[in-house]
Amino acid sequence: MRYRPVPGPSDSARLIYSLGHQLIFAAFTITALAGWLVLDGRQEPERAAWALYAAGGCGAALVLSMLTTSSRKKRRDGPGPPL
Repeated sequence: MRYRPVPGPSDSARLIYSLGHQLIFAAFTITALAGWLVLDGRQEPERAAWALYAAGGCGAALVLSMLTTSSRKKRRDGPGPPL
């Protein structure tokens, strides 16, 4: 029996996978911010603070995902054509 390496996902599939993660993180961030706005309007400061913390965490995950995706794409594609 011979070992043959299995090809990984293509670059475009990885990019779409990363985009899917970013959309999910953005949706969670927007939902948590909407929850914060509603809870703050209802004068529930403790719950509003938790919703704001959740929005911050999801927003941080979104920014981290954006930064790591762009660096991976640049590393694969190279510097680009000269002008």
